[in-house]
Amino acid sequence: MVEAVLLYYGYAAIDDPEEVVGWLESISGGLVGRVRVAKEGINATLGGELAALEAYVTALREARPLMFGDVDFKLDRVTPDRAGRAADPALIRECGFEGLRHRVVDEIVSFGDDAGVFFLLQQQQRRRRRRSPAAVAAGVGRGAGAP
Repeated sequence: MVEAVLLYYGYAAIDDPEEVVGWLESISGGLVGRVRVAKEGINATLGGELAALEAYVTALREARPLMFGDVDFKLDRVTPDRAGRAADPALIRECGFEGLRHRVVDEIVSFGDDAGVFFLLQQQQRRRRRRSPAAVAAGVGRGAGAP
């Protein structure tokens, strides 16, 4: 059951990401989520029982204080709905909490192939907010090909 969520990332030189993945797998019993390990550091989104997540953080800090001593671990309970029920299981699966996956990757934060599209859309939204509603309605300031 996912009663809490832990998010963290940390940049640290990792000579052997495969070894770190093996070690993380050995201390992740009962947790679900995703862990990305690269030579530049670790990025994780994990769910599970609160006590298990707290034990995981303690294990990280005690075993490798140089790597995890300054990491800002974000740990929070999953908020039940108004009827007191836990989060919808379908939503939990959609968020990646169906199983536990550790992966060695090239970078811990990847923008993927669509990063350029994302940033272009973000720029368009900023430009639209800066123009007055009258200018937007009249189409003033729109470049060729702009929506």
